[in-house]
Amino acid sequence: MPDHAVFFDPSHRRWWWVKRIGTLLGLLSVVVVSVWLLSLFAVPLLPGFPRITAAIKRGVRIPAHRQARAQYLLKHERERLLSGISSDNKNRLARESKGPVRTIETGKSIVAAFYAPWQETGLHSLQANAGQMTHLLPVWVHLSADAKGLDFHDWDPLLTPHNLEVLTIAHTNNLNVVPVFSNAQVSSNGSGQFDPKRVHAFLNDPALQQKAIGGLERWCIANRFQGINVDFENLETRDYPLLIPFLQRMQTAFTPKHLLVSIDLEATKPLDWRAVSSVCDFVVVMAYDEHSENSPRGPIASISWYRDIVRRAVDPEHGVPSEKLVIGIGNYAYDWVDGSDSAEPLTYQGALVNAINYRQGEKPEDIVDFDDETLNPTF
Repeated sequence: MPDHAVFFDPSHRRWWWVKRIGTLLGLLSVVVVSVWLLSLFAVPLLPGFPRITAAIKRGVRIPAHRQARAQYLLKHERERLLSGISSDNKNRLARESKGPVRTIETGKSIVAAFYAPWQETGLHSLQANAGQMTHLLPVWVHLSADAKGLDFHDWDPLLTPHNLEVLTIAHTNNLNVVPVFSNAQVSSNGSGQFDPKRVHAFLNDPALQQKAIGGLERWCIANRFQGINVDFENLETRDYPLLIPFLQRMQTAFTPKHLLVSIDLEATKPLDWRAVSSVCDFVVVMAYDEHSENSPRGPIASISWYRDIVRRAVDPEHGVPSEKLVIGIGNYAYDWVDGSDSAEPLTYQGALVNAINYRQGEKPEDIVDFDDETLNPTF
């Protein structure tokens, strides 16, 4: 047995080789690992063999490909979403840019509705039916008590914020907005009685008429309204013929500005309907108020009375041309109370509430009766 260590190397040559070889192997390992890691994220430079290298390259780039695909899908979905939003906005702007449907020019029927800003149910009714309408007639402007100016109390958006919502609904549905110009008194809970005195002063003074017409014209243009509906009621008999020259002045001013002129005709008042129609774009014949709040109790529009009004309206010589005729239908009620000289005007919904309270515990359809003779509901 030797007396010295077998692996002892006093010259240290073997240790020198071990260090050198170990260093080389370490460097080689680092290079190999680095190349392998790079191959995971980069396509290797392979010779171009059709149908072979392409598949290999795709296989080698699986992680990067999946990441790129996810980014592409995300980008595509974002673009699709933005495109949808843009398309919706364009469609909405296109509907609004079309403007209202001027049925007088297109020959289509007029389906109009009055809007009373003081009635709570009006906005809900408009929202439900705007898609079936062509014209909206909101009661927004009144002749002042002294007949010398215009009263915009019912229009003022600061006093009646819902008016802005009304305009939004009208523009969305391309409705012709034709505000009502009325001689009704303005009260805290809505329009009051129609005042004949202020109309008398107004219709007998052309200067006052021109001033009002100018104010209405500027107001319509500023707010993108399509015209004015004149609703002068309860006039003195001698003043009804004066409506025609007033409407002629309005037509002369409005027509060059492409603004509509219309009027509401009381069914039984003395007025030349044919002459009125000649200076108006359309005429609303008020086929209601056969009985009113100041008359004896009775139907609002019995069927026989209604037929007589319609026959007069369509008379080829004295009536309203069919393309301008709009038949007005009442949607309200009167409540005649024993011991009172006048009736209380009610909305349709208010009448149903009164009916329920009248005979509590019964259904409204059992309380309200449809009169066989007049074909009007009553209770």
